[in-house]
Amino acid sequence: MEAKESGLADLPPKVLVMIFRRMPFADRIRMSGVCRQWNRLIFEHFRDRILLHLEDGKLVLDVPRGALCGDRKYVHVRLIGAFAETLLYTNELRFGALRDHVRHLHLVVVCLDVDLLAELLRKFANLQSLILFVENFQFNGSVRILKEGTLPNIRIFEGKGLLPSLQSLSLDQVGSTSKTGLIAFLKIMRQRNLPSVRHITMTCMGKNSNFRRNPTWLAWLNEFAPVLHSLNIDFMHSFMMARFFALNFPNLKALTLRMFALSPILFDSMDPFWPELGVLELERFEQFLSRLVSLNSLKIALRDLHFGEVADAIYSMDHLQELTVELVCEPGFANPLQLEDIWYMKNLRKLVLFCDHIEYPSVDRIKPMPLVEDLALGKVKQIDFDTLKTLFPYVKILDVRQCPMVPLPDLAKSWRSLENLSLNLDQPNYAEDLIYLFGLRKLRVLRVFSKKGFVDRVKFVLGFASLEQLYLDGVWKGSLQPPHLNLSCRFYLNGACFVRTNYEQLVFG
Repeated sequence: MEAKESGLADLPPKVLVMIFRRMPFADRIRMSGVCRQWNRLIFEHFRDRILLHLEDGKLVLDVPRGALCGDRKYVHVRLIGAFAETLLYTNELRFGALRDHVRHLHLVVVCLDVDLLAELLRKFANLQSLILFVENFQFNGSVRILKEGTLPNIRIFEGKGLLPSLQSLSLDQVGSTSKTGLIAFLKIMRQRNLPSVRHITMTCMGKNSNFRRNPTWLAWLNEFAPVLHSLNIDFMHSFMMARFFALNFPNLKALTLRMFALSPILFDSMDPFWPELGVLELERFEQFLSRLVSLNSLKIALRDLHFGEVADAIYSMDHLQELTVELVCEPGFANPLQLEDIWYMKNLRKLVLFCDHIEYPSVDRIKPMPLVEDLALGKVKQIDFDTLKTLFPYVKILDVRQCPMVPLPDLAKSWRSLENLSLNLDQPNYAEDLIYLFGLRKLRVLRVFSKKGFVDRVKFVLGFASLEQLYLDGVWKGSLQPPHLNLSCRFYLNGACFVRTNYEQLVFG
């Protein structure tokens, strides 16, 4: 008898998984249609990277037939439909195949009845994260029944909860729904129905949204306040701020907050009673920050507000490890970000600043912050690397991609121990100044962005002995044939990784 030739099908599962891991995503998905064994292996080991997209009853993800067979267990699902009835009834069989394994659901619906929302979510009882985008709520009797407490779905959910495993809730859009529709929605999404939620994102405060103008959401948020670990909140009306600042988040670890002006200092023509109101709100804001005793990360965007008004309150949070500040101001108004007294944040490790101007402290007053190793600057028109080096002597990760002008010679001599650097090449003389990066002997990761880049000008950095990863993002032209190749360096073009044996074949156009 002739010996049977062995093939891929005879390889042990561990070897097959190693092969699949090195494949591009599209090829990996195609391999899942070869046989049930490969299908099972791919969806067992790589399902965290696969998103199933269903839209109005049609499967739009480019996968072979049998995408919803029993061997395929999806973790990430996005549902898009004009009406919830379409998602509920047209896709009933698909929901049956999905619901037990889905952990992350993104729901985009034009019109949604509150009753149907409860029925829809009940089918995904094991959800861990939910993103909702709803343009308008319908409420055919829902509100009256909700007020009377006789909605059948609510009775079913009592005790265990609507989504007992949900940890993260994101409200991307709660469109132009009426006050009554909003109340009905918030009653469905109450904390007793979502007992495990610890992370809330609210980017639904659109300009025309009734959501941000209705204080009912504050009472709803207050139910979650004692247990929240992270909160991301978008712009809100100024008259809402005082009520929001009255809330208490004792266990909050990360806060992202975007605010309008708290006082009218930038607007001389405002009504004279406003200064007193502004001072009162500033006091409440300071008290609010002082109560966030568990906070590790603060990201705050201030619109039309002088940073000096709140700098003391922010810099007094000595327990913070990460701070991001973005200043947004009308054209023609100067709004510098003061670094004076930032050294009182003795536990700070990461600092991100987005502003036009930085007001640097005098060198003789500076107290160095040795724990800060991660620094990112955006939109800053003039960077004083000497002062920054004195203030943050041990920076290892530096991102200046969004700054209009960065002197590379000054950068290179400021932090010789930089390990991770991100740059924008679309600046005068930048390509020639890259030679100064040879002085960064510990540079491991270099990310370069350009809208009109030429690979010939940057490929020499692949010869850096210490470089492990080179990222080129944006639009690039030319070919990559480095004269002195560092074989341990991985090359990425807009996120796609290229094996070093293929470098000489790469031509960008």
